Amino acid sequence: DRMAGRRRLRLRSMDTVEGVADDGHCTLVTQCSLDRLDRLVAQATHWPGTLAAAVLAFDGASGEPIRIGAARRRVRAAVERIAATTRVGPVRVALFDEERLGSADAAGLLRLYPINALRNAALDQATGTELVLSLDVDFLPSAGLHAFIDGGHAALRRLCLEERRLLVLPAFESCGAECDAAGLAVGGKRALVAAVASGAARVFASDGRCGSDFPQGHRATDTARWLRSDGGYAAVHEEGYEPFVIAARRLAPLYDERFRGFGRNKILQLWEAARVGGFGFEVLPDHFVVHARHGPSFAQEAVLGARDPAQGRGEGGARVEGASGASGASDAAALDVEEDHVSAADLTAPPSHWVGVRQGAESKPGHPSAARVPPDATTLPSGRTLNEEVPPLPLDSLYGQGTASLSAPRPEDRLLPVVKALYDRARLERLRSVAGLEG
Repeated sequence: DRMAGRRRLRLRSMDTVEGVADDGHCTLVTQCSLDRLDRLVAQATHWPGTLAAAVLAFDGASGEPIRIGAARRRVRAAVERIAATTRVGPVRVALFDEERLGSADAAGLLRLYPINALRNAALDQATGTELVLSLDVDFLPSAGLHAFIDGGHAALRRLCLEERRLLVLPAFESCGAECDAAGLAVGGKRALVAAVASGAARVFASDGRCGSDFPQGHRATDTARWLRSDGGYAAVHEEGYEPFVIAARRLAPLYDERFRGFGRNKILQLWEAARVGGFGFEVLPDHFVVHARHGPSFAQEAVLGARDPAQGRGEGGARVEGASGASGASDAAALDVEEDHVSAADLTAPPSHWVGVRQGAESKPGHPSAARVPPDATTLPSGRTLNEEVPPLPLDSLYGQGTASLSAPRPEDRLLPVVKALYDRARLERLRSVAGLEG
C-alpha cells in the first residue's frame, strides 16, 4: 500500500503560532526529525508566510525514537523561538510518533525516517492555501520569495492550476569553509551570481566537493541559463529530476509512503507528476533555495555506507564506494529482489501514449494526456504488455536486512538496491494503474 505510512503515524501534539493568514496564497510545507529543529526555526525565520511542519519524535542521526514527553518539550521550545521572530503568517507544527510494528522482520524498518509519510502529513495541514512550496527543512528560501508569490498570486495560480505547471526554484549550496546558507538566501540573485562566479556557491549536489553528488537531480533546471537570465523559462523533465517546486496543492500527486529514509523518494513524485499527470516545469526567474549543509543521517549511511563526504553522496543513484558500473540487477539479486526493468521508452513516453483509458478524466483541451488515444492502451510504446502481475515487494524484511548491515563493505549489502528496486516497481505500478489494469 503506497499510502500506508500515515496510518502508522500518531498525532501527539499540535503547536501553533498565530498570525495573519495568507488568504489562500501559499504554504511552505516541511518535515523533520527532532535533531533538525534548529533548521525548522531557521527556515521559519526566512519565510514570513504560512508554514506547516510535521515533526517525528525521532533522532535522525542515530535512527532511534525519542520519548514523547521529551519530544513535546523540544518542539514547544522551537515553536517559542519561532514566535519570537518578526514573522507575519501562522505556523502549525504537528508532532507525531510511529506505531510499533509486530513483525520481527521489520525491526530495522522503524530506524529509517518515514520521510514521504511525513511529507504527506505536512501537506494535510496546508488546507488554507491553494499553492504549496514543499521544501526540505535544511533549505532556506531566498529573500522576497513570499512577497513575490503574494504579489503575483493570480498569475501563479493560473500557471499551477489551469496550465498544470510546477514552478521550479533553482537550488544552490554554500561551498565556503563555513556554510553561509543564510547569507546566500538573504543576498538575493545578484549576490548569488557573484558567489557562484567566485566559487563560494554552486548548484546543489552538482559534484562531490560540497558533500553531495547527484547532478541529474537539478540538471534539467539549466542553472547556468538561470544565472545569466532575467526571465523565466520552461524546463524539460529528465530521469532523476527532483527540483523544489511550488505546486497546486490539490493537483500535485502525493508522495509514495513506502519510501523511507534516503533515496529516490522525491524523484518518484516528480516523475509521476511529469509522466502520469502531464505537468510541465517552469523555472522562476529571480528566486531560489539554498541548502544548509549537515552531517550524514543514519538513513544516508544505511543506503550509501559511511564514508568521507568529499567522495560524494547523492540521492539513490549517486556513486557508492566500491560499486561497479553494472550494479543494478546483481545488487538486487543479492537481496533476492526481482527488479522490473522498465525500458527508457516506457518511462519517458508522453502521457498521451497510455492515459487515454482514464475515461476522460484529463480530457480538458490543452492537457497533454488528451492529445491522442492509443489503439491499445495496455501496451507500452516499447511493446511490453502491462497485463503481467506485479508481485509485492517485501519491504519490511528488506529494509530490516539493510539496516542490520550498516558496516557491510559491499554496496550490494546496503539498502541502495532495495531503494532502486522499489523505485522501478513503483513506476511500473503507476503505469499499470493509468492503463486501467488495477482497481
